[in-house]
Amino acid sequence: MTTDIVTSLRELGVIALIVIDDPDRAGDLARALEQGGLPCAEIAFRTEAAVEALRRIADEHPRVLVGAGTILTPEQAAQVGRIADGVIIGSRLVREVEQAPDPASATRAVTDFLREARAAMGRTSADE
Repeated sequence: MTTDIVTSLRELGVIALIVIDDPDRAGDLARALEQGGLPCAEIAFRTEAAVEALRRIADEHPRVLVGAGTILTPEQAAQVGRIADGVIIGSRLVREVEQAPDPASATRAVTDFLREARAAMGRTSADE
């Protein structure tokens, strides 16, 4: 994540979380966020429309920072990484910790997933 994105997120202080069923509404949502002074959204990867909505916002509203959350697989992270400004993988990390039998296993599971997701996205350095 670039310094500019981090700075923008800090200045905004809040990110709109969007669960969308109709990608045709993505442009209206992005426009409303931008006009309302919150040019930032996380598209939750909970519906079939999420990828197309993400793509439309990224392509049609370049001043809106857009990312995706509820990313559960390295493949989803790679797909989103090609489209969006950011990828949020907290749901998968929480699942790994909850399902681990002990703290050491949780640490290994989280580390392994992060490594797999970064590799799928074509990244190897933690500061990209």
